[in-house]
Amino acid sequence: TITGRVTEAASGQPIVAAQINVVGTNLGIQSGTDGRYTIRGVSPGPTEVRVLRVGFAEQKQRVEVLAG
Repeated sequence: TITGRVTEAASGQPIVAAQINVVGTNLGIQSGTDGRYTIRGVSPGPTEVRVLRVGFAEQKQRVEVLAG
């Protein structure tokens, strides 16, 4: 499981309806009204998360998913 929050860098305000995807998979979700998201079913190990939202630059973040 990957859990996070998408915010605007300058203000820290949540970004609503951003598309979050696990690169190389079909796993993804949109951020909620508070910018939070949870993606379940992600395989353990290193992976990359990509965030897209109209009006913002695409962002990628490498994360380590732990088993259990």
